[in-house]
Amino acid sequence: MRGSLCIIICILFLLPFSAAVHIAPTEIPILITEQDEQNISILVINPYATEVHVQGIVRGPLQQYIEIEALLIPAETTLSLPIRLDFPTDIQPGEHTHTISFMYAFTDPRAPFMRTAQEVTLSLFKQASPEHVQVDIDIESVLPGQETVLRVAFHTVSQTVKEGDVHIEIRDEQQVLQERILLTEYFVFPHETNVLSIPIETNNMPPGRYTAYATFTHTTQTATEQTTFIVGAQELRVQRFENEVYAGKEQQRLEITVENMWNEPITITHAEIQIGTTITALHTTEIRPFSQQTLSGYIRTENLIPGLYVASVHIHAQDTAPLYEVFPLFVREEQTILSAPRTVLGTTDILFFLILLTLISTAFMHAIRKL
Repeated sequence: MRGSLCIIICILFLLPFSAAVHIAPTEIPILITEQDEQNISILVINPYATEVHVQGIVRGPLQQYIEIEALLIPAETTLSLPIRLDFPTDIQPGEHTHTISFMYAFTDPRAPFMRTAQEVTLSLFKQASPEHVQVDIDIESVLPGQETVLRVAFHTVSQTVKEGDVHIEIRDEQQVLQERILLTEYFVFPHETNVLSIPIETNNMPPGRYTAYATFTHTTQTATEQTTFIVGAQELRVQRFENEVYAGKEQQRLEITVENMWNEPITITHAEIQIGTTITALHTTEIRPFSQQTLSGYIRTENLIPGLYVASVHIHAQDTAPLYEVFPLFVREEQTILSAPRTVLGTTDILFFLILLTLISTAFMHAIRKL
């Protein structure tokens, strides 16, 4: 009897928070025009019996031109959330896809911690001007010393032939210029794709990642596109190391991102991270040519005091020299109330529920005994 009563009270108590904030619509197509500013809106539905704060986070190539204000929505209310679009005039024609992630939190202290609402896809499209020349660029990754071909395609819907200059640049990861090519008086013919193929020698390019830029310039327009390629080597490289953990934990995930610089798959046979006398084994895998793969493992930090450590990464792979690199690792203080609001809020909610249920159950049992 007492257990059933607790379950019923718990269900009634949590009922106001069993719904979710809804966003409509979830897909929005927008045509970018020449006007300075556009304003759109979406509906945000709050089904809860308490007010909520809603905040949108934009991700995409033009996110700096999209503004969304935070919104406080009263209980059981639907409001319109304005979105301001203010794009510059030099945006490249084509489709630009963005994602808006909406988060919401309650002002009621009994409510759960911050949650994620639906995501909205914002598809922005800008039509090409009749006088515009569109540029596309492509180049294949190769081994050191091999020749690759840079292909640049030009297209225009204009009724007239476009004459301009073509600038080609290749730069390394530090943006140091490796090669520059200039073609003057290049003609782009209307309603067809004009392809320019340029052989690129890599004899003087050390293994690494490079960026190729192609720019077409004429009297009314400058159009630039870029792409990356790799001059490969039969080796692996660590491109990212997760360099922060918290002390006092039984298990904490560590990740490193490894890149295969070769034109054949490389199989990792053993990988580990050593911090002092603590060794963390990472899972092994096969990495496809010219691609990256994240390796992960778990470290115990109960015996690590906060501070700066040296983490040694050891990776062994078939037909490849062993990889050995060192990175700084920061061991932080164990998370507190201020640094882990999600965990603390969830724990506080549970304690609050248990105390409340205990008090109600005790009062109910006293009432039964008096009867």
